[in-house]
Amino acid sequence: MTEPLAVLLLPRRLEDFELKGHARDLLSIPRVIALEPSGRRVPKFLREMLPVRQTKRLRFPGEPRLVALYHPGQYPLARALCGHYEGAELWYFRPEPGSLSAAGPYSRDELLELDELARERATQSLLVREGADPGVVNERLRRRLLELEIISSRPFLPVQAPEIAKGPSSPNSGSRRPKPLLPPDVRDDASVHAGHTWIYRTARGASNAALPDSHDGGGAQR
Repeated sequence: MTEPLAVLLLPRRLEDFELKGHARDLLSIPRVIALEPSGRRVPKFLREMLPVRQTKRLRFPGEPRLVALYHPGQYPLARALCGHYEGAELWYFRPEPGSLSAAGPYSRDELLELDELARERATQSLLVREGADPGVVNERLRRRLLELEIISSRPFLPVQAPEIAKGPSSPNSGSRRPKPLLPPDVRDDASVHAGHTWIYRTARGASNAALPDSHDGGGAQR
């Protein structure tokens, strides 16, 4: 049986995220994993192509059934994931529009446009303010995770994909050498979570796909 998963798209490293309490509350659920962005700036001409490429190459320990978005700058990746995994729901825990400022490759106007697209596409769109009680904020989502069997009494048996990303070609092999990267390393701060915490860092450019965390710090289209 393929395990159903929820994927949190974090806008920055977990420990630097202003809603880390909200994310950690969800990461206490064994079938909830997180994706962190890399710290490298993505060239503008790659902004639409890179999320699609990343999605095709990501290897999860199950099948995403729900994607949680926290910032409009991550919407292109959320859109690509929901398109790749048929039936996956998008839940948007949106920031206040007034708090949005130019970030990464996006101007403020572009982020506002992505915010509008995310709200239109999302199954649920919830305004989340810093300091809100994670238990209260997550109550509705937890009920949905139970319906999707992401919260379940069954033991979590992650699919052991043979690789997460392919390494560079070996000059002697004539083919690409796979890097066996599952299971990922547990983050140093994962002790605050119950069960196992899976945190991946998204690509550091077009040449890589997804890597497990190693503490080295990820025009709109509908």
